[in-house]
Amino acid sequence: MRHANELEQPRMANTTNMSNRWDLLLKVASLACTAVLLPGIGWAWKTGQDISDVRRRVDLLAASFEHQQAKESAVADELRQLRVSVESMRADVLQRLSKVETKLEHK
Repeated sequence: MRHANELEQPRMANTTNMSNRWDLLLKVASLACTAVLLPGIGWAWKTGQDISDVRRRVDLLAASFEHQQAKESAVADELRQLRVSVESMRADVLQRLSKVETKLEHK
C-alpha cells in the first residue's frame, strides 16, 4: 500500500504543478487579451462614431447641394421664360415698326 501512495504523491505534485502553470498561462493570456482588446474596442467605437458623424455631414451637404441646385434650376427656367418673352416682344415691335413704315410710305 505504501508503494501506491508514493506513486500517487508525485502524480499529484505534477498535476498541481501543471495546474499552476495553466493558471499562470491563462492569467497571462487574459491580461494580454485585455491589453489588446479593450483599446481595440475603444478604437472601433470611436471610429464608428466618427464615420457616423461624417455620414451625417455628407447627408447635410447633399441636401444643401440639392436645395441649391433646385434654386439654380428655377432661376434657369425663369431666364428661359424671360428669353421667350423678349423674343416675342421683339417680334411684336418689329411687326409694328413694319406697319408704321408701310403707313408712312403710303402717305
